[in-house]
Amino acid sequence: MKKKFGVLILTVILVFAPLTNSNNLTLKNNVYALDLTETEYIQEANEFIEVSFGISNYYPPTSANGYNLRVAESVEYGGVYLVYGTPEDVPDNDMNGGQYRYWGYTNKGEKFPNPDCPPDSTAPSGYRTDWLTPWDIISGRVIPAYRWYSEPSPFDAEFSKGDLVDLHRELQERDDINLTDIFYVIVPPTRYSWGLVVAYHLDSSRRQWYTTSLVKPYDLRDENIFITGSDIPTSGTGGSAVNVTVNVLSTFSSGDGAVPCELTVKNINTGAVVVQQNSTVNFSSEKNQVFTSSFTMPSDGAAEVTFAINKNGTSPPEGYLDDNTVTENVSLTQTRTLRGDYTIEYNVLRKYVSFDLYEGFNASNVRTGNLILRRGEWYESPTGRLVITNDNPAFHHTVCDPGCGCPCGTTGNCTCSRSCYNYFAADRRYPISEDSPEQDSYTVNTDNSFGDETLDVNPKIYGSFRRTDYGDKPTATTAVYKPNGELAKSGEISAKWVQQFNAGYRWWVRTDTGGFWRYGRARLDLDNISRTTDVVCKVYNGAARLTAPVFENEIENNEDDSNTKNLLWASTPLDVDVIRNMYYENNSGRLYNMTHANGQYVRKFIEQNQADLTWNIESGNSVSNELRDDRNAAKARNYNVDAAEKAVFASDTIHAAKEYPIRSGYFFNPAGTYTFTLNTQIYKNTNAETREHKDLVNAVINSFRYESNMVYVNPDTKQAVDISNNALSAAGSDIAGRTAYIGYAGNDLVPVTVETEFNVEDVEELAHRYPTLDEDTAYNSAVGEDITDLRFQAVLEGYAGSDTDDSRSGYRYTEYVKDGEHMYKISESTTVTITVNPDNQKLYTHAQMKNADYKVRAYIDSVNLNALTAEQLRGLSVSNGTGTLQGINVLDEIDIQVVGSAYDDRR
Repeated sequence: MKKKFGVLILTVILVFAPLTNSNNLTLKNNVYALDLTETEYIQEANEFIEVSFGISNYYPPTSANGYNLRVAESVEYGGVYLVYGTPEDVPDNDMNGGQYRYWGYTNKGEKFPNPDCPPDSTAPSGYRTDWLTPWDIISGRVIPAYRWYSEPSPFDAEFSKGDLVDLHRELQERDDINLTDIFYVIVPPTRYSWGLVVAYHLDSSRRQWYTTSLVKPYDLRDENIFITGSDIPTSGTGGSAVNVTVNVLSTFSSGDGAVPCELTVKNINTGAVVVQQNSTVNFSSEKNQVFTSSFTMPSDGAAEVTFAINKNGTSPPEGYLDDNTVTENVSLTQTRTLRGDYTIEYNVLRKYVSFDLYEGFNASNVRTGNLILRRGEWYESPTGRLVITNDNPAFHHTVCDPGCGCPCGTTGNCTCSRSCYNYFAADRRYPISEDSPEQDSYTVNTDNSFGDETLDVNPKIYGSFRRTDYGDKPTATTAVYKPNGELAKSGEISAKWVQQFNAGYRWWVRTDTGGFWRYGRARLDLDNISRTTDVVCKVYNGAARLTAPVFENEIENNEDDSNTKNLLWASTPLDVDVIRNMYYENNSGRLYNMTHANGQYVRKFIEQNQADLTWNIESGNSVSNELRDDRNAAKARNYNVDAAEKAVFASDTIHAAKEYPIRSGYFFNPAGTYTFTLNTQIYKNTNAETREHKDLVNAVINSFRYESNMVYVNPDTKQAVDISNNALSAAGSDIAGRTAYIGYAGNDLVPVTVETEFNVEDVEELAHRYPTLDEDTAYNSAVGEDITDLRFQAVLEGYAGSDTDDSRSGYRYTEYVKDGEHMYKISESTTVTITVNPDNQKLYTHAQMKNADYKVRAYIDSVNLNALTAEQLRGLSVSNGTGTLQGINVLDEIDIQVVGSAYDDRR
């Protein structure tokens, strides 16, 4: 039956068709009485196609263009068809003889011709037409089978004339035409459903026509065992296994038992039999069976592979044996292996690379070869299909050839498109003319003088390698740090030509009436390639310990006659969280996408703390100055005792040469004003006032002493006491003095007061900025040295200040202070004024105090730094011991002479 091929007609065309069907169809096992449900027909069809051809779910519920699958019956021939949609769903669906031209659609959304539609025209007896192969050219245009349909059929057209119904008369009569060369399978037959094929031809006027023919369901054919399909590679690598798969089917109604089959493999080069395997296939339970085997590809030539089942037609008896044998030639290819080395540098998180898959090879059958034109002329470009296989997707994270239809981001295998490797320039695709060329019939291009095409195939592979695949994860939320060193991994990317390069050529066959074109194909097999990539990931996650900077730990001028002391000590080590900068690297080696990674180790910040302590006597407020006016009044023989303010001195002439003569029983008030200033510079991670400064101020205040060995009178008890208010006893009529002192906040006879003036002079925050995501600086490994404070650099890795600048240059490792971490240098100053007896309280000496020399002295006692709460001041090394701030032996001093008592004056 012929139908109009409306897509390609240039004028109104009558389609040539055979006469009506002459086959007498009969029902077999009553399977066409629709005793199966629609679901059962579909299930049987899908199972059959999956077993026979390896295609699962060939009939999904909905077609590619959105129509539902249905089971339809043929009015003219009986039986069922699996079709999508209805005739009404096909736009412009014309009718002929009361039948629509199309029943609906195939699963791919292609138009499904209606076999019940009558032919548009019938062929006269003796008509000769030009039958086309699917790649023939008409008027410069290719008309492959999928010009009408979307792509080449995946089904091997294994059928005989007896399997075809409504076959074109000429095809019935001619034996010189191989039907499988011209028919394209639109719908494959299954056990219970019909198949449909289409062929193209030209009439004597070179107009285009098509014809369709039904293919019987396998259960409607004569009892037969035949091959429904095979998977035998077109090429194999020498020494490697070649897998052979053949699908066979039996339509015998009874169990066939063990049917003999054999696999024969010959070395075409030597003629030697490589493999001779004899086996059996049992059809007793399943009508579909799959034969699988393998052989080792010869290393010195191509192989001829032949599989035959029931070769002699005797087990069981079988009349038609043409479909019992399949023969394929397997060309010899080699697998070439290359190694490529890459390094993930210490500061790179992900490295992107690109390389030519065949880089390093330039030999015949590797990436180049000649596609030889044997006769005639080319009419199309060569094509081939490549599968890029990534054997370790967790290692090669992206494998692709974006110029070849293999998208980047593919993690597993990648099949490049058929048209990707297309290497003929447009001007080498020879123009086609409908006029007969001036070539002799079957002209052979014996000297290859023209038309040879050299193919140069070199897919470009893109890939990436990630640090995390080696277990080193410094940027993870929960970081994992591998030990410093190098970690190695390997992965293989291989390329296999699953479809060899081939291109069509044509030559002219001259006949008495003019001639016609014949077509052939040239084929070239390129070697497979395997490329092993070795990648070393360099790991450096910092040194566990850095050499701590050394600072002074001593007190300068720590003598008892020095009024100035300088304290130097190392600050308390403070934890500092650090980061490092890591990057992505593109395939040209440029770093980008800077990412902060937490450092593995917490660093210890330490710096030089210091304190300067200076003592002074307030101007005019030493003991001698406090007593000067009263002493001068006595020297002037002013006997008015009430005129004395702080002490009553003896005015006798005989005592004029003495410095401070007094008579006991009169008041002698303690007096004096002293100051000290403490300046500190202390490093802390907070900017608050420091405990160290406060502790030192308090300790120094408490070290002040005002000493005297005179005898005083307790104003309440009238008892004799020392200046500390401790009782003294008389020895006869005299009471000897005892050395004692008063200080700040003591329970003494007179108070000692303190006034404090405190200031925070300066709070300096150390600069710790690190590089931001700036395109100009993000990939510069040296950035940051000039903006990180030198005091930080002394305790961070990657700087000359910490003697680790080789980490920056050798390991691309530099630490920066993590955001949120702070460090401050706090400068504080306190001035303390200590006043003895600020209200000039009168303190009387005891009248029985023994005549003798006495002394009044202000001094500073030593400070035990180990007793301070500020931990870092403890254990401060000094020249005369550990942890002692030496005092001042004499800050102020006078000598007193007792030359009698108040009783003498009364007498």
